[in-house]
Amino acid sequence: MPLHFEVEKEEERIRQGILSINTSRAVSDLQVDTPNCLMYSHRGTTPHLTPDVVRSVPIRGIQVALCQLFDEFPPLSATFEPGIHKYLNLEDYLIFVDMLDPSELEETPFNGEKYISVKTYGGMRKITPEDYLRTINAYKPDIAAALADIVVDKNPTAKRARKSVDRSLRWLDAIIAQKQESINLFGVLVGSQYDRERQRCAEEVVKRDVDGYILEARSFDVSNEEKERLLKISLDHLPRDKPRVGYGFSAPDDILTGITLGIDLFDSSFPYHATQKGLALIFEFGNQDAGSGDLTYDLNDPKNKSDQQPLLEGCRCFACQNHSRCYTHHLINTHEMLASILLMVHNCHHYSRFFQQIRESIGNGTFKQKKANFLQIYYNL
Repeated sequence: MPLHFEVEKEEERIRQGILSINTSRAVSDLQVDTPNCLMYSHRGTTPHLTPDVVRSVPIRGIQVALCQLFDEFPPLSATFEPGIHKYLNLEDYLIFVDMLDPSELEETPFNGEKYISVKTYGGMRKITPEDYLRTINAYKPDIAAALADIVVDKNPTAKRARKSVDRSLRWLDAIIAQKQESINLFGVLVGSQYDRERQRCAEEVVKRDVDGYILEARSFDVSNEEKERLLKISLDHLPRDKPRVGYGFSAPDDILTGITLGIDLFDSSFPYHATQKGLALIFEFGNQDAGSGDLTYDLNDPKNKSDQQPLLEGCRCFACQNHSRCYTHHLINTHEMLASILLMVHNCHHYSRFFQQIRESIGNGTFKQKKANFLQIYYNL
């Protein structure tokens, strides 16, 4: 499935483009406008939503964390011959798989020279590059992240960072040599907080036959300024015509930082975590007079008992067009699963609209000003 990425507009590091993949499935062409997000999933499905409901949200890419499917190894779903698209009933979606959850980086006992330690619902498992290869070759996703030795230590030694790079490059070579030709492979850029290792990793990964790159920023225990500096070391060595995925960017301000650095795709765990707390997303990008300066609206608050307004005035999602704040508040109080369904529909729809507004601002040259306005309104920066 050939992957093609075209940058349509670029200003400094900020870029707008189109990611397209030709497939042999019923939907022959998949296209994702960037910057954009991949739908967050749990055990291969979007939390609280069925595939039919998911299709009402204008996001056509989904990210699957394989560790969540490894209750037993190999996972039974990997024996389903048609592959993961058919298994999840998402044949019209771009499916991106990785070993770990993109929204968090859990501490594990250790990684070894021939495996990584992964927390699964079946306990701790040691996953080798061979295990990973068998799984992705069975699932046949559109895109797979290479297996990498991610450092979870907040202050790793230079020796540990060097081992991380060496292992990740060795595993990358093994996967390139044996993966199915139809799977587009993204290399992971590691190196922790060491300039030399970040540069070495980026330079070596670029030499390999990969279709895109993953920027790892979840384990940094440094200031925002230092984190940006470290990521630029990796980004400075990447070719312009291949897409970049960012891990560790999910909140709106982090998304804007990532886009400013030149990242194209992000995870969408932020709307999921808001839903779990009973919160509706209400922020606006580019409208200086909109909103109260709050990113979310709390549906748990008793003041919603008689509020007939939609979750967000003017929102075109199914929840806002058909239900009120007081009804959703009632559902939360009575522990009805419909509350999470309505909130998830709204939050994913709103998050997708956020990216649409960002793309429009890049297209018309107003991104920097709207970003400054947004950070002033919602973060007092």
